[in-house]
Amino acid sequence: MKAADFIQTLRHRVHAIVGGDNDHPDLLAQACQDAQLLIHESTYTQAILDKVGSGPMHSSAKIVAEFAQQQGLINLILTHFSPRHQDCAGQQAIADEVHQYYQGNFYLADDFDQFTLDATGQLSKVNPK
Repeated sequence: MKAADFIQTLRHRVHAIVGGDNDHPDLLAQACQDAQLLIHESTYTQAILDKVGSGPMHSSAKIVAEFAQQQGLINLILTHFSPRHQDCAGQQAIADEVHQYYQGNFYLADDFDQFTLDATGQLSKVNPK
């Protein structure tokens, strides 16, 4: 008998899409097919984006949440928040907007946050606050 005959290597494939500054997440639709996770900037709430306009080419929480819901994505991590949304009230406004348009699992990422995506597609924060 050889040890190699009894060793089984387990691998699991992760399909994650990372979108940078992008005011049209629908451009990622094809890449998001069968994805387990979308990581995307959500610089503003929709109300602030409406005031700022399309010049900065950033997304709102609403735009990304609607896209993720439409694509059937089960996990979403939002990043790159405007300074006006980095305090507790601002983060809550982003989270509230996401809840209105997305039923999946989501996190608002802080710098240096770490996440894990297991073989079943369950996303969890490694360093929860």
